[in-house]
Amino acid sequence: MHSLHNFDYIRLAGARETAPEKADKIMARKFTKDPALTARVTGTIKLQAIGETSAIPAGDLKPGDVTIWNFGGQNTVVRIDRETAKTVWITFSYYCNVNKEVVVSSKPRRLKKDRLVGFKTWH
Repeated sequence: MHSLHNFDYIRLAGARETAPEKADKIMARKFTKDPALTARVTGTIKLQAIGETSAIPAGDLKPGDVTIWNFGGQNTVVRIDRETAKTVWITFSYYCNVNKEVVVSSKPRRLKKDRLVGFKTWH
């Protein structure tokens, strides 16, 4: 007997499609992939509670790009503060659920240029 706690998708009697197939159809209706953003993707990473997602090196981020983090957190690149040969300092903005407003982080985040960062390719 299969259990549904371990998130195994099974075809139930009379079901026409499995849960992943149905989820793909729903996502296709809700979001459209942007070809210009998809062309910038260089790899994938696995995020907690998200799974495999598109990724680009932190050195390729530009102002206005939306990054994805574990558990679905999304940050928008506000500006590139400083760059060296191997490192980049980026200021992000994020939506604060407590205050219900967009907040710009007070301290830039330091990332290695070759570090893969989750990248939002849909809108």
